[in-house]
Parts: sequence; structure tokens; C-alpha cells
Amino acid sequence: MNPVRVAFYVISMIALGFHLSHAIQSTFQTFGFNHPVYSPIIKKASLFIGVLLGIGFSSVPLYVQLMSFLGK
Repeated sequence: MNPVRVAFYVISMIALGFHLSHAIQSTFQTFGFNHPVYSPIIKKASLFIGVLLGIGFSSVPLYVQLMSFLGK
């Protein structure tokens, strides 16, 4: 695998994760869950989900790249 492509893919997945985080927050706000008590919880949960998805999608190319460096 080409390391430049892997790096571009990982950066893209991180950006996608943050985009999804914002989309989750916006969805809850659209449906009227904009409340001083619930909004911080929704923001933290959506950030966690976005980061988790970004890391999850990035893990496969990173693993393949690592294995190619190790010669396996």
C-alpha cells in the first residue's frame, strides 16, 4: 500500500467523523432537543460517536500498512 494514500484516507475519515458529529448534534437540535441540560450530553456523545467511527474506519488501512511494513 502507498503510505500517502493511507495518510489521505485516515485524514479523510477523521474529517468525516467530525462531520458526522456535527450532523448528530444538528439532528437533535432540529427535532427540538436544544436544552441546557441535554445539549452538553448530546455534544459529548456525538463527538464520541464521530471519533469512534473515524478511528474504526481508519483502523483497517492502518493495520494493512503496518503489516506491509513488518513484511507479513
